Amino acid sequence: MNADYKVITPEQRWHAGRQADAFFGLLEAHDKLKQEHLKLQEEVKKLRKALKLATAAAAATTAITPPSLPLSSC
Repeated sequence: MNADYKVITPEQRWHAGRQADAFFGLLEAHDKLKQEHLKLQEEVKKLRKALKLATAAAAATTAITPPSLPLSSC
């Protein structure tokens, strides 16, 4: 008889199937979460870029306007 051959009982086969289902279920959930994470990372990059542009534009407009004088000094 071959020493590498192992008899698996129906209960062991059932448990192995359940473990495989659990593993592949977790793998699928991981893939979905990873895809969502990548999408959110891209959105964060876009928002940071837009915020940087808006901040630069706001700084440019405030630099152009002259400072206002207080009314009491007139």
